[in-house]
Amino acid sequence: MKKNLKYAGVIVTLSALSVMTLAGCTAPAATDEENVTAACVALDDFEAALTTAESDLGEAETVGDLRTIRESVAAAYDEADSALDAVAADRAQALTDSWEKFLDSATAIDSDTSLADARDSLVEEARDVAQTRQDTATDLECE
Repeated sequence: MKKNLKYAGVIVTLSALSVMTLAGCTAPAATDEENVTAACVALDDFEAALTTAESDLGEAETVGDLRTIRESVAAAYDEADSALDAVAADRAQALTDSWEKFLDSATAIDSDTSLADARDSLVEEARDVAQTRQDTATDLECE
């Protein structure tokens, strides 16, 4: 009996979603203010990831550690980039350019690269990305 109720609930939910879709019901579009707020939150999260990465880069012991740090920052960057696209493409472009430079440096690391050289290069690139992130947050007037 419980199984039948469970399936009935699923069917009712799917039916309601189908009707809403057919009727053209969609979630209301976010306002400009909501988009800016979301971008500011994503930029704050990106800043936290960059700060953690800068600390972690100084303690990295292997090239694999550097790649792991890059991946964690990449996830935060993707969120910020997506949120910025909803605000204005021109504001996102500077951050995209800075991030791509960092990513190129991180991707170029191979097993023959000395850890010190790789770490120093990535720390400098991360600082540039952090500065660009700050400039973008300032442009958006994030608090």
